[in-house]
Order: sequence, then structure tokens, then C-alpha cells
Amino acid sequence: MPEDKPLLIVICGLMGTGKSTLAAALAEKTGLHLIRSDEVRKALASVEKGAHRYEPFGGGIYSEEFFHATYDALFERAAGLLQRGEGVILDASFKKVLYRQGAREIARKFDAPFLVVECRCPDALVKKRLEKRAAGGGDVSDGRWEIFARQRDDFEKVTEMGEREHLVIDTGNGVEENLERIAEKLEREI
Repeated sequence: MPEDKPLLIVICGLMGTGKSTLAAALAEKTGLHLIRSDEVRKALASVEKGAHRYEPFGGGIYSEEFFHATYDALFERAAGLLQRGEGVILDASFKKVLYRQGAREIARKFDAPFLVVECRCPDALVKKRLEKRAAGGGDVSDGRWEIFARQRDDFEKVTEMGEREHLVIDTGNGVEENLERIAEKLEREI
């Protein structure tokens, strides 16, 4: 990883694809700050971190208006850290090109190296993870299988990033293997 500049990494993808697990492991390994959209959204809505708001797809705290507010808050926090010379990982779906471009613009503003890590895995694994999360409780995410297909249909494919700024990860592989792939990408490209 670059030692002389703060780094901005976006961890994106559909619910249940392992974004938060990978982001947390990457933050622990690198010492970069981690900002999770699920936590920011709940704070903005004055909802307890562990409480669930199972809204209909696109409703309530998952409306487009609330998405914009959540991403504005993510970007504000990321900018503050980058301005202080501290690297950051943003963990969110980044389902829209607009949001990914917003993160890229913040990186450019602070001359920070930038990488989008897109998490993917087979739908069967997503279903298993989401069902396990729902049964276990305690996770800040409200993602669930019943709305997964709607999110998949709403997700704008990552086509605006060149190969240098984009890495697709199969989270069906182990976390350590994926951390190694990210480290290799950063060493090679950043």
C-alpha cells in the first residue's frame, strides 16, 4: 500500500455478498478507517445500531432520498479523514454509478489513490448468508433474501471504472485469499 498518501477503498456489491466481512478484515489488516453505510444510515435515522427496519424495497430509510443522505454523510466523513492524511474504507452497496463517481471525486480532491473492490458470489451462497444473518440477529444490516432480486435488478454494473481502479472479488473464496488479491492489486496498480 502507498505509504505517502492516504488511500480510499470502496467495497461495493449486493447485499449478502460479504462486503462487510471483507471490509472489516481489510481495515484490521491495514489500519485504514472503516465507515459502514448501514451504521451511518441507522445513525441518520436515529435507529439503534442493532435494531432492524425491514422496510419494503425502496421505502423508508432505504428510499432514494435516504440513500442520497447516507452517501453524503459517508463522503463527508471520508473527506475529513483524507484531509487529515488518513486512509479510509467505505463499505456500502454503491449500487449507482453516481455514488461510485462521488467516491472517486473525493479521492481525486485529496490526491488519494482509489480502488473499487466489487464483491460477488453465487446467489445460493447469498441466500444462505442472508438467512443465517436473519436467524442470528445482532447484525446492523437489514439485507434479506426477499428483496435481494430487487436490489440485483437496481444495481448499476460497474463499467465506469477502468481495470486499474476496479477489482472483482469472489467472496466464496476465503477472506485471507481475497485480502491477498487486494494487496497484490494495490502493490501493482496504486
